[in-house]
Amino acid sequence: MPIWLRKFTFSEIKKHYDEENKSQQNSVGNNQNVAINTDGTVADRSLFNNVPSTPNTSPRKPASYK
Repeated sequence: MPIWLRKFTFSEIKKHYDEENKSQQNSVGNNQNVAINTDGTVADRSLFNNVPSTPNTSPRKPASYK
């Protein structure tokens, strides 16, 4: 691959990831509802209070299955 094409490709890829990173940072902002801190501890347990629990059910066998 020619050097000029390599440089162009690298700059386009870098531009893409920079824009993606910027958009993610803008969407998150300084949200105080972060579930896990940087040290791995849970920051706010109230986030988990409104999570519906799903019943633990096992798959049933068909009636014709004996």
